[in-house]
Amino acid sequence: MRNTPAGMSKGSVQCRVFQKKGVEVKLRDNLRLKLAERIAVLLAKFTGKNEYKSQLNQFLNWLMESAYRTPKGLIYLDENAPNRHAANAAVIALQAASIFTDYRTMLTKFAQQQVHYMLGDSGRSYVIGFGVNPPQRAYHRGSSCPDVPKSCSWEQMKSTRANPQVLFGALVAGPDRLDNYEDRRDRRFNDVAVDHTAGLLTAVAGLKQDSQKARGFRILGSWRG
Repeated sequence: MRNTPAGMSKGSVQCRVFQKKGVEVKLRDNLRLKLAERIAVLLAKFTGKNEYKSQLNQFLNWLMESAYRTPKGLIYLDENAPNRHAANAAVIALQAASIFTDYRTMLTKFAQQQVHYMLGDSGRSYVIGFGVNPPQRAYHRGSSCPDVPKSCSWEQMKSTRANPQVLFGALVAGPDRLDNYEDRRDRRFNDVAVDHTAGLLTAVAGLKQDSQKARGFRILGSWRG
């Protein structure tokens, strides 16, 4: 392994084949963060086999050294909900930190940077109801509708007012490649979905666990550190 985990060429479309307990899963890599990397980190962790560690190494090196970042530091893997992909990349980095312990600090710092960007280090929060200047116009029908018994129509969708119903904790899609963002009701900037927020919350939980381990807190009834 080099100073950073070994590398994967940008834009690779090589098929990956994983085998575990006789089950074969064929996957395809590209610039998006797909299932291949998520499976690789799990197989590397639970089997300890070098073949899975090698693929994970390659992905991490590409992520750290070659993947595009916005001027303010968001890892930008796809224009479709970049915050989602950055949050999931942070999760993979945190999982990999327990496998490649020599690079634990580097991987944890990467995850922390991505999470902090979304929570406000970019100059604004991308989490609804949290932090500085959070999104107020999520692309979400229920959030856009007024209180009952008032009716809900396309007029609410077209309105420039803040959404009447606040989706506390939801992560919106995110900025463009230059950190530009418009708080308006459209899928491009303000789409919300379970898989957006799930990655962020998992990364936050992972960072919290890591900080507790570092300070020797009791986790699930046993001492770790």
